[in-house]
Amino acid sequence: MSRVDDEFKNRVYELVGSIPEGRLATYGQIAALAGAPWAAWEVGQIAHFGPRYVHTTSDCLQDELVTPPKFSAPRGVAGSSTHSSYPMYDSLRASPAPSDALECERCGGSPMPWQRVVNKQGGLARGYSFGGLDGHKRDLEKEGVKVSDDYVVDIKALLWQPEISR
Repeated sequence: MSRVDDEFKNRVYELVGSIPEGRLATYGQIAALAGAPWAAWEVGQIAHFGPRYVHTTSDCLQDELVTPPKFSAPRGVAGSSTHSSYPMYDSLRASPAPSDALECERCGGSPMPWQRVVNKQGGLARGYSFGGLDGHKRDLEKEGVKVSDDYVVDIKALLWQPEISR
């Protein structure tokens, strides 16, 4: 498996969609459950660039492909004068709809609960797609999750533990 392939992304989407309201998961936990315990960062990228809705038809995603972001290497690193794209972003999809929309306008799909994914210390995401830290806090508080003034949740009390089928 490459670092991020469609199979891994689909498992991430399925897992995130399974997190119950009022419960939370960590990026590393989702990565491990999806079969790649080293891929916490990739889960964060999938959350940031991934679909905003659990779409009910595959047609709904056809025109939502994101142009892979361009990064430049830090100064002093070989190739720092050029830009390169990372292939892991090639098939990540985004939907521009606002976070308070109750369903996808085109297929009626429900919002993907990305707000329920936090870091291993319970910290919220600065890069949360719907308003950064304040948006992440707002969306969690809508579900009754208490968020501290420094944007941290009680991950030990709220950690989701899915049933593992053997």
